[in-house]
Amino acid sequence: MQVVNANNPVTTLEVSTDGGSTWQSTTRQSYNYFEKTSGGGFGTDSVALRVSCANGVKVTVQNANFNGGSVTQASGNC
Repeated sequence: MQVVNANNPVTTLEVSTDGGSTWQSTTRQSYNYFEKTSGGGFGTDSVALRVSCANGVKVTVQNANFNGGSVTQASGNC
């Protein structure tokens, strides 16, 4: 997954498969994509995402689709 057009540097991207009850970490790769830290995929096509930025703002997106080539737009920016 990749976060684009953030107003501030993105520090973390977390993924939830249970509507935000629990969060899984991702690892930022050198090519600026975030990937699941361990194991395979998330087992679902739609997840919640929590993006944290260097200014302390967190943006949460529900029902993000991360099939290849899909784009999900957040309702806010950091």
